[in-house]
Amino acid sequence: MKKIVLGLLLAFLFPFVSFASDMFEYDLECGGATSKEGCYMVKVWVYSSNKKVTPDELKKAAIHGALFRGVSATGECQSFKPIAGSPLAEKQHADFFNSFFGADKQYDAYVTLAAIPYEYIKVSKKYKVGTIAIISKDALRKDLEKAGIIRGLSTGF
Repeated sequence: MKKIVLGLLLAFLFPFVSFASDMFEYDLECGGATSKEGCYMVKVWVYSSNKKVTPDELKKAAIHGALFRGVSATGECQSFKPIAGSPLAEKQHADFFNSFFGADKQYDAYVTLAAIPYEYIKVSKKYKVGTIAIISKDALRKDLEKAGIIRGLSTGF
């Protein structure tokens, strides 16, 4: 009886867990050593079951990565830490980030895609779709400080 209940529970929960993890599957890489002052240039890769990835999905992944993941150093590039400090900030300020990444697309003001057409790489049964994104980190940081999400650099220790 326990096995049947457990099996049914897993059968119902698995599609939701699977959907949630696929919803935001992406990678960030250093996009090059040169970019404007106050900006990050990153290569953003979004995983998809087909080649149809919208510019909004790429922008959302780029901003999400800059906020919560950061980018590790490669070759001529320096690493940068996540602007929000840690992935926990997304849960701590869930109301803010739900509207930030929601239908009104507030994140769109802080990112520009530099390269179209996109790059496509077949990875097992998925496609890895990528392009260069330029993120206005100074403007993003300033607005997050105003909203009380992160501490200002001038607040001291």
